[in-house]
Amino acid sequence: MLVTMVGTLYLACFARILKENVAIFSNLIYGTLLRIRDHNGADQMTNTVESKDLLCAAALYIGEICRFLLNKPPKPEDKTHKVQFMIGIGLRPQLWVEFVARFNIPKVLEFYGSTEGNIGLANLVGQVWAIGHLPVLFPKLMPFLLIKKDPQSGGYLRDKNGLCIPCKPGETGEVVGITRELFPGVRYDGYVNRKAAQKKIIKDVRKKGDSAFTSGDMLYMDELGFLYFQDRIGDTFRWHGENVSTMEVEAYISKIVEGKDTAVFGIKMPGCEGAAGMAVIADPEDSLDIADLLQEIKKVLPPYARPVILRICNKIDLTGTFKIQKVSLKKEGFDISVVSDHMYFLNTQQTKYLPLTADLYQNILQSKVGY
Repeated sequence: MLVTMVGTLYLACFARILKENVAIFSNLIYGTLLRIRDHNGADQMTNTVESKDLLCAAALYIGEICRFLLNKPPKPEDKTHKVQFMIGIGLRPQLWVEFVARFNIPKVLEFYGSTEGNIGLANLVGQVWAIGHLPVLFPKLMPFLLIKKDPQSGGYLRDKNGLCIPCKPGETGEVVGITRELFPGVRYDGYVNRKAAQKKIIKDVRKKGDSAFTSGDMLYMDELGFLYFQDRIGDTFRWHGENVSTMEVEAYISKIVEGKDTAVFGIKMPGCEGAAGMAVIADPEDSLDIADLLQEIKKVLPPYARPVILRICNKIDLTGTFKIQKVSLKKEGFDISVVSDHMYFLNTQQTKYLPLTADLYQNILQSKVGY
């Protein structure tokens, strides 16, 4: 256990999600020190780990905490701590290198898992952006694998024998975990609702009669077997015949607007197949220039990935683990009778965002404008 060699482990968050449980039980087992701070203390992280009476040599994170820290003004304490490595989940690729450089973190150990699932991955060597590793030479030794999916139907691709087709290095697929009832580590107990649990199981994966838990997460495997998170199934929408990753669009826009909370999702547009992109941006200072924003978006996103609807609000609600709550935002959509925030529509002919007025809204509903 790495922490036993370095001393105190720092934890800033609720102790109810995967990484916190790992931290607490690791310290109970190995007898190391654990410095706990309430979840509102994330912005004081560098001060705490620098404390002379409790030098923290390791820290745990979730990706959103890293983003919050990057948005804080730089200060001397950013690099005077003694942290040798950080362990956690969800550090976005677009932030990884910048975070490590600014806070002088020698190594980031990212891992992957889910509360109800039977899949556990870990990047123990600090490979940038990776969340785990699969042995390329002996992949069947592991109880999980990446399998190919049909990009059009979303179904699982199968070979002539009816088995799932595993991904090769250089390919992207859904990560699934083989279930084995006699082995608690890979057994899938699922949800209390057995019917819902069975929806997460597929049959005939590696061999006839076996079964696997489907994670709903798409990972990319490089030539060395390192795995990289690509997207969550359901967080991708299709517009103008192209698949759009909400995670990727969010990351680009969030960087453009200097780390402001951003939510991206697909919404139905009258008279069109697929779903158009809608972005919600929290701008309590009212500092965004919409014209400049579009110019920056055009530099990094192709036409089909650019949000058709923009909503600028004061605040976006977060969960207890700092994840953006999209469900209510998606339900409200761009209905002007429900949403009182400023909204804009991307006029592709004029190549600019127009304020979403009542007249324009009606024209959209009646399919009188192009997208």
